[in-house]
Amino acid sequence: MILSVRKYRPAPQLALLFLSWIWVIVMSFVEKDNQAPIDVIEPFSKLTLSIFPTHAISNIILVLLVLLFEAVYLSYIFQKHSLIERNNWIPSILYLILAGVSGSYTLSPPVIANLFILLSLDRLFVSYDSTKGIDDIMLSGLYISIAALFYFPSAVFILGIWLGLLIFRNLNWRYFTASIIGLFTPLIYLATWFFVKDQLLMEANLLDSVMKKVFMQIEQDLTGSMIVFSTTMLLLIISILYLSAHQQGKLIKIRKKTSIIITLSIISATTVFLSHEFIKQSMVVFVLLLTGALSIQISEMKSNLLSAMLFWFLIIFYVMSNIGIF
Repeated sequence: MILSVRKYRPAPQLALLFLSWIWVIVMSFVEKDNQAPIDVIEPFSKLTLSIFPTHAISNIILVLLVLLFEAVYLSYIFQKHSLIERNNWIPSILYLILAGVSGSYTLSPPVIANLFILLSLDRLFVSYDSTKGIDDIMLSGLYISIAALFYFPSAVFILGIWLGLLIFRNLNWRYFTASIIGLFTPLIYLATWFFVKDQLLMEANLLDSVMKKVFMQIEQDLTGSMIVFSTTMLLLIISILYLSAHQQGKLIKIRKKTSIIITLSIISATTVFLSHEFIKQSMVVFVLLLTGALSIQISEMKSNLLSAMLFWFLIIFYVMSNIGIF
């Protein structure tokens, strides 16, 4: 069973994926009354959470479905673009477990934003082989913009798109312009709506006040959160070094896509420092791309034993962090 994780056998991995989702369900209900407060300022998140209040059963049901979809979609993207072998569901399993680093599974701005970050990543990869790459890049920028309207720190991923264009196409100005158009289109519509409703200045002042205190939450966080965050950062560094050292022998397009995953993983770490939420709540975006990078590493390690040890260390460590041992 343990070594089968490395050998891409679909049945054991799908069983683990199902058990991981069961874990999400259990934690959602166990932690329902112990969820940390969510300071929502993003316009789309305010609307969503007004329909699905934090402690409502509808919120729990929706987050269960969203997390499962994101987990499966993450593996689908990596399989579709040949970053991992077919029938490899390691990214899905890890994401469901690591998404619980917040200690409570609830529908929050970072969780919703992850869906649009995945859509943007898929479009960015599709653009490499597409004859309509400009359209794909514009959509990629648009998805990042929507993600930012759910969770403001997601806007930093536009840098990932530009760096991805530099890796793919030496930053062709047409593609760069398309990404800018996609990024600003939702913002223009939203700003127009606020202007008509005479709320534009109020929303701008709210955003400004929040951005001035984004780093303060790090100082207020608990020791346990810092332990989990520090360990996750160490895993990111290890994954970056491993993937960077094992690029030889791959197809050029696979090397480029792997380089983009490394780049986006680094960028995702910055969202924790840009967030106005506590570290626990903001790490959901961080672990999205990190689970992908770790999955590539686990899948490519020559030693079945070492890959299995890394996989089960991740599972056990983050399950322990979910139940408050740290």
